[in-house]
Amino acid sequence: REGAAVGIHVIATGDRSLATLRTGSLFELRIALRMPDRGDLALVGVAAREVPEHLPDGRGVVVGAATELQVALLDPDPSGLAQSEALQRLASGAAPLRSGPAPFRLDPLPPSITLDAVRSEVSRPGERWALLGVGGDELAPVGLDLARCSTAVVAGAPGSGRSTALGAIAASLLDAGTPLVVLAPRRSPLRDLAGRPGVRAVITDPCPGPEDLVDLLDPGPVCVLIDDGELLRDAPAREVLRDVARLGAESGRCLVLSGDSALLAGGFTGWQSDVAGRQGLLLSPQGPGEGDLIGVRLSRSQVGPSGILGRGLAHLGDGRLIPVQVPHD
Repeated sequence: REGAAVGIHVIATGDRSLATLRTGSLFELRIALRMPDRGDLALVGVAAREVPEHLPDGRGVVVGAATELQVALLDPDPSGLAQSEALQRLASGAAPLRSGPAPFRLDPLPPSITLDAVRSEVSRPGERWALLGVGGDELAPVGLDLARCSTAVVAGAPGSGRSTALGAIAASLLDAGTPLVVLAPRRSPLRDLAGRPGVRAVITDPCPGPEDLVDLLDPGPVCVLIDDGELLRDAPAREVLRDVARLGAESGRCLVLSGDSALLAGGFTGWQSDVAGRQGLLLSPQGPGEGDLIGVRLSRSQVGPSGILGRGLAHLGDGRLIPVQVPHD
């Protein structure tokens, strides 16, 4: 809409759906090529009387001008491969930009990535920095600063990758030298952390008492990781967990709660209410209301199954949502 005033011009190609978008009306010059149905040309503003009886390859109509044109070939060979190679040759001979900012990148999220590949891109993680995965316009590690905001939520449906995300968080915190206390009341890959250097304990009791936690939290700093947290809503140790959630920033403690998004969103009460609404990760959110778990509002276009294990939306506490791919170990 306003780019031409500062030297930015847009050229877009697409099928009939391009004409139905709200941005379709912003294009000053529109060229309609052959479509599967001649009636589709009316969607871009070409009247039926302006459509030639025969539209060969590359033949088009300038919308609003009743003028035919023929697209030029870049190579005598009309095949798509030959045209693409000719375009590459033109691009390689073009003069590079010599001034002004470089064009920004939009990197696609990978469908899968290993934890080691992501950890190798993290340089000097800060104390209590928790890796979530890779994301952003220019693909890079994305993580939570638990030293700034000491609590976070990782929510998703069963099988969406919650435990995998907690595993990445655990690995990055251990890399930064932050000790861990793990609560895994149900079978979880996090139970495999037992005995590793830096892991003070892995508690599997579904009803842990305060005596199970108090001695493990001193001295600080320390981070408490909870998998299947909906099972511990009424645990006897709830007052200890509430203190960690409320006063963690002052004592160097942090807490990351993972659970079933449907159960958490439907009954986020007690000590867990002190964890929600700040920052975290949603994996394949199923409804707009799930955004409240991590402190954001979701649009309907942002909900629904992604079909990719570990694909989610991260909120780092700044009001922005970042698409993220969780790494697997």
